[in-house]
Amino acid sequence: MVCPAGTYSDGSAFYCLPCPAGSYCVNGVKAACSGDGEWSLKGASACSGYDEGYEKDNTVRNAQPVKCPLGYYTLSQACTICPSGYYCDGTIKTICTTGKCPSGTATASSCPDWLNCVNFSN
Repeated sequence: MVCPAGTYSDGSAFYCLPCPAGSYCVNGVKAACSGDGEWSLKGASACSGYDEGYEKDNTVRNAQPVKCPLGYYTLSQACTICPSGYYCDGTIKTICTTGKCPSGTATASSCPDWLNCVNFSN
């Protein structure tokens, strides 16, 4: 039986099954996404790589990545809390020029003047 992309046959000549998450299916054949650098959703015909700003979901092998929150940045497919002296938009860390960026800061102006934050600039 010829199955459409994103589905596979388990040997039955009567129907095709949706490809499970973490796998891809082409011409009725199921294959696992390779290594830790790829993932797929159910019904995929190809695997995807991890984008900046997302971390690997360690609860399910090769599952859809999780978006990093503000105040974090991506480091080796993991959301990492923003260090002091930087602000992080969920993707990258940027050096703080205001001198008021404690750990976990999302924007350079996250620390209001009335809070009397410590100067964390490097």
